[in-house]
Amino acid sequence: MYTLPRHQVSINYTGFDENIIKVFLERTNLEQVQLRQDKSDITIIKEKSLSMEEYELTVNDNGVVIQASTDKGAIMALTTLYQIMDREGHIPYCYIHDKPRYSHRGLSLDCARHFYHVDEIKRIIEQMALVKMNVFHWHLTDD
Repeated sequence: MYTLPRHQVSINYTGFDENIIKVFLERTNLEQVQLRQDKSDITIIKEKSLSMEEYELTVNDNGVVIQASTDKGAIMALTTLYQIMDREGHIPYCYIHDKPRYSHRGLSLDCARHFYHVDEIKRIIEQMALVKMNVFHWHLTDD
C-alpha cells in the first residue's frame, strides 16, 4: 500500500491543464508542494497511443503513475484514484487500465417541470463527475 504524505503532495503533470490538478486537490483536501528532484508522489504522463478517455493507473512503492493522452483521460484517472484512496491517503497497490465502453454516458435533468436550486445543480454535476458521466442534458423549457 502506498501512502500519500499528509496534507501535502508533489504532482508532476507536464502537458496537462492545471485546473485538473486543482479540482483533485480540492476534492482530497491536499495541497501541492514543489516538485522534489528525486521523485513526485503522483506523476501524470502523456501517452499518445491511448484514446481520449482511456488511461492507465499504476500504484506501487514508487508512487502513483498515470498515463493518459488527453485531459479527459487524466480526469478519469484522478477520479479513479480518488475512489480507491482512503481518508488517510492510503492507496492499494494496483494496475488499472480503463477505457469507457460507450462514448456517451450521461444524465438528463428536466427543470421545465421541477425547479432546482443552483446548489442542487452543482451537486448533481459533481456527482456525475464522480461516476465518470460525460454528458449533461439540461431540459430547461417545453416551448
